[in-house]
Amino acid sequence: MKNFSSCLFLSLLLISAIPLLAQPKGFKILKDTISFKRNFNEKSLKIITNEADFTQEKYISVMTEKVVSKGEFYFMKPNKMRWETTEPKIHIIVLDNGKMTTKEKGKVKIYDTNSNRMFKGLNDMMLTTASGNMLNAKDYTYSLFENDKCFLVELHPIQTVTKKFVKTIEIVVEKYDYTVSQIKMNEPSGDYTRIEFSNKKLNGAISSDKFLLNK
Repeated sequence: MKNFSSCLFLSLLLISAIPLLAQPKGFKILKDTISFKRNFNEKSLKIITNEADFTQEKYISVMTEKVVSKGEFYFMKPNKMRWETTEPKIHIIVLDNGKMTTKEKGKVKIYDTNSNRMFKGLNDMMLTTASGNMLNAKDYTYSLFENDKCFLVELHPIQTVTKKFVKTIEIVVEKYDYTVSQIKMNEPSGDYTRIEFSNKKLNGAISSDKFLLNK
């Protein structure tokens, strides 16, 4: 009986500790999730275009240094996005209506994301995040956290194909305007990619040519 009581106490202790262990460093569990979801959805619906500068930091365990790149990001509802890396080399990705077009060293390649489950998962993940529709994404569950300055949305993929290259996605949302300021994609291997946005411009005029890559 004594051993049973000890095991029961230990089990309850471990169960109660799980939420604390799951909390990202510097954040606490968000209690008022209803207000956050309402405010975030209302703000997201008003964003038609979004452009910003970005700095991307890639951690790869087999490399001694992180890989840092910089560039420009453009988004236009409902499903157009341009991801243009300008440093250290030029590389462009455009997502538009189910197609992914890339350009590097003058060479243009076009992929039909609907014909490839991996590309489709990547396409959906990027557009869902960019559009502010991540709380309604059917392929992810989410956890919500906060600190004094921002919220943190932690996405967990449901689809097996997505789980192969994404463990979790951490999205930092600023409290003052409910826009995304940072995205961190964690891979099952422990590698990750962190993207920070700056000089954000909402609902400005973006030429449709931004989403065309000519050969």
